[in-house]
Amino acid sequence: MIRPRPPRPASRPTPLQAVADSHLRAVADSIHAALRRVRRTLTIADAESQIINGGLGSLTADWSQFWTLTKADPNYEATYLSVVMDGAELASAQFQTAFTLVNPRAVQIAQTRAAELVVGLSRDSAATLNQTIAAGLGGVRDVRASARILRDVVGLDPRRAQGLVTYRLGLSANLSVADVDRLTATYSERALAQRAITIARTETMRAAHDGQRALWDEAIDQGLLDPSRTRTVWLYSDDGRGCDECAALDGTTVSIGDAYGHGEDMIDGPPAHPQCRCSLALEFDN
Repeated sequence: MIRPRPPRPASRPTPLQAVADSHLRAVADSIHAALRRVRRTLTIADAESQIINGGLGSLTADWSQFWTLTKADPNYEATYLSVVMDGAELASAQFQTAFTLVNPRAVQIAQTRAAELVVGLSRDSAATLNQTIAAGLGGVRDVRASARILRDVVGLDPRRAQGLVTYRLGLSANLSVADVDRLTATYSERALAQRAITIARTETMRAAHDGQRALWDEAIDQGLLDPSRTRTVWLYSDDGRGCDECAALDGTTVSIGDAYGHGEDMIDGPPAHPQCRCSLALEFDN
């Protein structure tokens, strides 16, 4: 049963956010490396060949295979595991009996999340290429220019890809091909780095929450938490990245393990959307 409560005033970053933030750069660098490595799987020559031979459909259809070959950065799983363990350590501080998250459970969480990231980025990459091709490559008819567009949007989400195409078209009216290529490549690299940060903000919070929830599950298994009298409370983070649905949940409690209604969805807890900074805490019935 959900118990709504009055919203809290805006507060400082929560300890869980601090855990996530301490790993943000390492996770972002790992994701950025993975995105750049996938980009290198599509050369301009390959893209030109696909355009000339009319094989763009097979290019997007096979894109997920590029991800299964390249995977995420080898360090990503280990980095994610570090965030999970730190989230668990933070959660354990509230118990008088010292104990830590069983490592195999944490490793399984990290492996699962790493695999989910690969699948998600693969799906996004295919959607970006499909959208760019469906939009007629911004009206570009030159094969080489079209090939560069395809290569430069690899790894970007559809919104950033459209921004890149628009940017390139704006440059083409007044600059040489070499200058357009150089400036567009710089724009693309910057957009790729920005996307890596966006993903990392979400994934570090997800990992910290994973560790926290796993620790709570272990506490229940060890008899340190009574689920019949334990609730989780949603703590909204008003730092400019929140949403109306998260704000409406601020202070809402549910029995531990139960889901929250977020818009039309039922979710276990934060992060509820990209860059969500909300947290969960425990409350105990008298």
